[in-house]
Amino acid sequence: MTCGRNTVLDITKAIGIILMVMGHLHFSEDVFGKYIYAFHMPLFFIVSGMLFNQAKTLRDTLVSRSRSLLIPYVIFGSFYSAIFILKSMLAGKADAVASTLKVFFLYPVDKVPYESALWFLPAMFITSVAYAGLRKVMDIKWATVVTVASGAIGFIYPHLTDVRLPWGIDTALVALLFFHTGCLMKHCNLVERIKALRRKSTWLLLVLTAAVFALNIFLVFMNDKVNLRKVEYGNPLLAYVNAVAGTVICILIAILIDSFAHETGFKALLCRISEVSIVFICINHNVIHLFQFLLSFIGSGVFGIILITLLSISLILLVGHLIDRTPIRVVIGRK
Repeated sequence: MTCGRNTVLDITKAIGIILMVMGHLHFSEDVFGKYIYAFHMPLFFIVSGMLFNQAKTLRDTLVSRSRSLLIPYVIFGSFYSAIFILKSMLAGKADAVASTLKVFFLYPVDKVPYESALWFLPAMFITSVAYAGLRKVMDIKWATVVTVASGAIGFIYPHLTDVRLPWGIDTALVALLFFHTGCLMKHCNLVERIKALRRKSTWLLLVLTAAVFALNIFLVFMNDKVNLRKVEYGNPLLAYVNAVAGTVICILIAILIDSFAHETGFKALLCRISEVSIVFICINHNVIHLFQFLLSFIGSGVFGIILITLLSISLILLVGHLIDRTPIRVVIGRK
């Protein structure tokens, strides 16, 4: 594990990554899928808000976010788009060239070929840079007012028009609210307060986790299916509450793992998944499809889903480890 990292938030991100992989298997869309999509992408914006460093200059944020988010997007997005364009031209589908370039340069939320999860990278870039700029001109109280207004506009926008904004700006309007929510959690020392509760009574923390989980499930199934990429929210209030509650549940679980797993291999594994999470974003669909093809004979039952999930995570983790230990780590924005 990298020194200086917040292991609780690393574990929280890892849980989100695992849920993302499982969500992309499209298992039990009306039950399991609906629950995962209610919070698994907002979780990353909330955690990023919890890691927000206001001491950084806006220029430093712009540079670091460009390196860690835009470089992987450009490299992997260009690679996938080039393959798709070549394949389309060989098939005589010249019209696919313009549409593919339009998606890559302007509308990644419309699915970059072969890896639709890449939409997250420019959306996070816009959100994090916009929030950094916001906090340079106002304190946390005024930022609350502005981000609530931004979220409200983002929730209303898809009801006014079907026209998507470039680089998922319409998604970023809502993501900005989640990012600020994470910053408020950090401001309120949420993780430290929960840790203190755990030290006082583990049983009380378990009861609290179960209660929040039960309430979250109830509220998730009161709402329509949520999809941040597609700006589908159902009831905006329920969408926001469920995203925050689902993230808090992951934080609660992460604190329990951090407290009791100590320096076990399981804890180290989760932290490593978090450290190479960008690789999961960039290749997870392709790895999933590979194992779905190789293991098509096992069917799409629970056993098959679990096996493909474990194999996909293992292979992506291996690829991420190899990339991160060689000079080609620049492709994932590492120095």
